[in-house]
Amino acid sequence: MTPMTFLRWHEINTLRSAFGLLRRFMLPAVATYYLLHVEIFGAYDFKFHHVGVFSALTEVIFKVCLIGAWAFFFSVLADLTSRRELAMTFRSSVGAAAFLPLVFLAIGLPQLVHFLGYLLTGQEQITVAQWSFILFPLLSWFIAGQVLCGKGYIERIRVIDMTLLDLFIMSAAVFAGLCLDHVAHGFSKAGFLKSLLAFSSELIKLFVLYYSFVALAKPAQEDKGDGRELILINPLLVGHFFGIVYTFLRAYPIFFASLRAFTPATYKVFELNRVFWADEYARGSALVAISCYTSNAALAYSLARRFRAAGSKVVMGGPHVGLFPEEALEFCDAVVIGPAEGVWDKILADYEAGTLSGVYQGSCSEADLDRLHGFLMTMPPSVVAETLMVSRGCKFRCYFCTHTSILNTASRCHDDIIALLKRASGMVVAFSDSNIYMNHEYTKELLRRMIPLKITWNGCASIDIARDDEVVELLKQSGCAELMIGYEIATGSQEEERKGKFLMTKDYIALSRKLTRAGISIKAQFMFGFPTDNWSSLWHLWKFCFKLSPGVTGVSYMSPIPGSLYYDDVVRQDRMTNLNWTSCSGHKMICEHPRMGTPAILKNGFILIHTLFFLTTSRMGRVVFAFILGGLWCLFQR
Repeated sequence: MTPMTFLRWHEINTLRSAFGLLRRFMLPAVATYYLLHVEIFGAYDFKFHHVGVFSALTEVIFKVCLIGAWAFFFSVLADLTSRRELAMTFRSSVGAAAFLPLVFLAIGLPQLVHFLGYLLTGQEQITVAQWSFILFPLLSWFIAGQVLCGKGYIERIRVIDMTLLDLFIMSAAVFAGLCLDHVAHGFSKAGFLKSLLAFSSELIKLFVLYYSFVALAKPAQEDKGDGRELILINPLLVGHFFGIVYTFLRAYPIFFASLRAFTPATYKVFELNRVFWADEYARGSALVAISCYTSNAALAYSLARRFRAAGSKVVMGGPHVGLFPEEALEFCDAVVIGPAEGVWDKILADYEAGTLSGVYQGSCSEADLDRLHGFLMTMPPSVVAETLMVSRGCKFRCYFCTHTSILNTASRCHDDIIALLKRASGMVVAFSDSNIYMNHEYTKELLRRMIPLKITWNGCASIDIARDDEVVELLKQSGCAELMIGYEIATGSQEEERKGKFLMTKDYIALSRKLTRAGISIKAQFMFGFPTDNWSSLWHLWKFCFKLSPGVTGVSYMSPIPGSLYYDDVVRQDRMTNLNWTSCSGHKMICEHPRMGTPAILKNGFILIHTLFFLTTSRMGRVVFAFILGGLWCLFQR
């Protein structure tokens, strides 16, 4: 290959990568353009000397937020283009404040040059927007170089290493942007076409910035070292709506910490935690570990297939593949049944020897948990706060729940939990336990020892935690802010005959009020579609919530999830009407109901019931509902 041919391919790959970034990360341009041009209050603004007070205030707030967001995004671009990360993570925010001067430079330099030009000529021959385009190739190259150097990814000498071809590509893009800007200013009135042209010109500037980062980060990409790569994947939850919602609400997965604790430091570890797929993620010559539930099994299998096609080895785990290992092996190289901690060393050894295949029976001993604890003590406080777990499993064996097939572990010693809580000092701690109230005496002692830490925490518990007044008081003193409680049914439901925790339904209201009087908010979870339910059961849930008045509510349809006793009964009775695993999400009917049949609203529209239930039965929902109604009223008044 001649030097010119190599150069040509180098630039083609740079262009392809820059366009790939533009496709994935168009949001910064959208947010910047929209927030700087949106008019929220309009005729409803409070005027002071003909100036809209609220509009001016929100404009200042938006600009401050955008300046901080762009500093963070510069750091993200450096991590992505140098391949230190595969996807945008909040880890990139560390040290991002150092790039604030570069944001001010990008904003202020065109204005300064415009001002100097006006002083010298006495007239405005070139606008600020045009100067911004003219200066942007050199400005973006300088910014990219400074950020990459600041993060230690390239040598400082690379900042001035721009080829003529790089300059030509970026200049051509800027020329196109200037043409669009000129055409946009030719429109006398604001309209959709003018806004579209102006926004397109902003996208071109964003492309130039991305191109600069990609071109300068090439040496950092090539410097991979001799270490192997491990890619950890926690796939998105099913559905576009919940996929978007949980992209913002995602927590750090405990299995990420578990596998990293047992992985040698010679491996470079990448994490994809509920991110939307991009083809750039599929890398070859890596070990890929994917966890999956039934509802996102199809997506997990698709990811596994793509990574294998790229040349990587894929191992899968999680509740679903533990129940259907043969199904999973059609898409991956190996499957772990049960906890991976006790078998991960063997998986890594087999991978390195080229013999990774088949089913691995997982386990988790006290020594494994000690090793995990030691690793967590070295992790950032934010990670510890999201992965803290007292025990695995649940003390109840509910008819609809998959925890009947999940391993229970003994509670960790109090000293370990307190040490982790101290490590997470300053953070709001979210216990990952399915039920933090597994053992009465253990919980009381743990809460007593948490009181001096002065922390705020939340978690999941069964309603019987409120039976003991001393425990309720300890919850309050230890800093408990919110408990998620699975009520599932309302008082008076025929499902009370199943006993277990449903024996407490008559005390639901009294026990819940004990918690709320102690200042503990309740996140209440319910289910509709039990075998004895009918349409009036849904109304009873509504009435029950009006009495309960929880902070947040959620209702799901009772789907037969593999691993539950309910699933076994439905399969045995041949009542399944939908065999697509993606539908096992709790938001649609997938089996014939013995009393309600298969109504269309439950098959395809339960998400509407779910949303309306949240908006009308919880305090947070009613606030959201009020904002929606207020926004609609303002919209129709215009």
